[in-house]
Amino acid sequence: MRESASFYYIVWGIILILALYERYIKRPYRKEFVAIILMISAVIVGCRYRVGADWANYVQFYYSGSIIGNDGYERGVEPLYVFAQTIFHGLGLTHAVFFFFLSIVTLGCYYKASKLLGIKYFMTVFFIYLSLVFLNYQFNVIRQGVMAAFVWLAFAYKANGKYRACIVSLLIALGFHYTTIAFVPFIFLGDRRFSIFEVLVITMLSFTCLILDVSYKILSLFPILMVLDRTSNFVTSETFYVEGGLSFGMIVMLIVFLFVYIFFRKEYVSNPRLRMLANMILFDFMLSCMFNTFSILQERVCRVMFFSMVFLLPLIVEKIKKSEVRAIAMTIIVIYAFSAYIKTFAIHDDGYSTLLPYEIELSQLFIGSH
Repeated sequence: MRESASFYYIVWGIILILALYERYIKRPYRKEFVAIILMISAVIVGCRYRVGADWANYVQFYYSGSIIGNDGYERGVEPLYVFAQTIFHGLGLTHAVFFFFLSIVTLGCYYKASKLLGIKYFMTVFFIYLSLVFLNYQFNVIRQGVMAAFVWLAFAYKANGKYRACIVSLLIALGFHYTTIAFVPFIFLGDRRFSIFEVLVITMLSFTCLILDVSYKILSLFPILMVLDRTSNFVTSETFYVEGGLSFGMIVMLIVFLFVYIFFRKEYVSNPRLRMLANMILFDFMLSCMFNTFSILQERVCRVMFFSMVFLLPLIVEKIKKSEVRAIAMTIIVIYAFSAYIKTFAIHDDGYSTLLPYEIELSQLFIGSH
């Protein structure tokens, strides 16, 4: 089974080399080169064959118009996804072309967001995205992956004071996944300047909620949430968070936020883009503690807020002035990224992974699968 994961290791290694080389030459890659890399990535997504937790369901939905959940019932799908799918299917295009299109749109959002957030070297952003996000949110939960991309584009527009573009991005995200509504409050809170006292209060309250296991109390007070919670069980256990207790991921989030808050204090106060990225990590930590065993919030909301790391880690490296310290930081990030990446396609206790082995059939671009 290890051999069947070779494809993922090769892709990861290639993107790592490209990211390191871009930093070495101290010159961003040309847009044309980045476009080629993103298009190849989209082909990997679009032309995969029976890879991903919901691959069969999404293919079935593309051709039949219905998608069946794990509970055996037909699942409702957001209107903008249905609209886009109807157009592609009506034009006689295959599901692979549609998946390719969604992937390109998603990757394009992250590219645009990285530019809005002032990140110089996009390939480092893409490397972190590949390691933490790509496989789960382009192979497994496709609609949520598109939604997350537009939500982060909205955050980036808001941090730059472009409110109309922010609203449009949020509306598009809502058309792909209704969970978008949960992020609206953070659009307004994202660039708030938190004082030291406020950070201490938020941190202490978060730990208190974790210790008292508030999520169970919320579920007991609102039984309807237990029903909603079951709708998220199609997200596989390879995800970064571990239900129950203080996870390694939560510790990393707190460390990263405190690092930025302490060592980049002046820029945290003056730069709304950096402040927004750091605050999202703090909000993620807070919600992860508050709803530690409430999986629908963990997977639908907290995980998407965690994507701040995709932009924040590269930005931190760029802002470190000493080359020796920058090299150490990049090394730590690479180790962290690799450990997160291999968990994505880790084999379950039953000896199975929805992402292994990776199979590709380019013919799907021309011949559908009914």
